[in-house]
Amino acid sequence: RWVSSTAPMTININPGTVLPVTTSSNGQLFAAYLPEIATAGLIDEELSRAAAAAPVPGRPRNRPELDVILRKARETGMTAMSGVVLRGISSISVPIFGHAGNL
Repeated sequence: RWVSSTAPMTININPGTVLPVTTSSNGQLFAAYLPEIATAGLIDEELSRAAAAAPVPGRPRNRPELDVILRKARETGMTAMSGVVLRGISSISVPIFGHAGNL
């Protein structure tokens, strides 16, 4: 069911939009809860680009930095990002599990 916001301004993400795994709240959530094989290739590619670029606050540059973020996501049951994917935009993601425990 879709419920529109009553706020004067909203930001939506269209179905099919692909966001980064390492720097979006939903991507980090998937990386934290899906089997590693499902996200490893994307993570390696993104971390390789991040390591070669100028540092950006909130963006992990290597696997140990990302592992800290993913461990925290599992401990708290949520991920949050602010301004990394799009300046001025914050997001929070929480996992929703099916009856079999799958994300």
